Amino acid sequence: MKKILSGIIVVVLVIIIIMMIVGIKKQKEEVIKITKQEQTIQEQQDSPKQSITVKHQYKDGMHTYVGSLDLPSPCHTAEITSQLTAATNSVVVDITTLAPKEDVVCPQVITPTPFEITFMAPKNAEVFFTINNSVAVINQFEIPPAQNIDAVDLYSKG
Repeated sequence: MKKILSGIIVVVLVIIIIMMIVGIKKQKEEVIKITKQEQTIQEQQDSPKQSITVKHQYKDGMHTYVGSLDLPSPCHTAEITSQLTAATNSVVVDITTLAPKEDVVCPQVITPTPFEITFMAPKNAEVFFTINNSVAVINQFEIPPAQNIDAVDLYSKG
């Protein structure tokens, strides 16, 4: 009787240990699965690098962002893309600065460069901006759908 009881206790302990090991592995896998939006949110909370001011308008299912980005020279360009993640109802707008070709001589003067991006997303979608893979702080001004977004001047003092 004692041998049977001891055997049952050993089997139960082995099962518990196996379950603990499997549980720990699953927890590690879940920690590794961090989405780009979660990374963006975390980076924004930790150390925002750059700030830009944009005008935003939601009209007919489309988000439009208009702003200006400071580039290192007049020869630099910016590539702007957006990526909607429907599962999290969020959009990441990636702005990448592209350097000119090496043989181009260009003055090193910070150059404000206008940009505009329009994309389809739900009205309540969270939108995050990154500039050269670093999260940007956005100063966003809402423009009503009835107004022309290009006609609104953010920098006039009235």
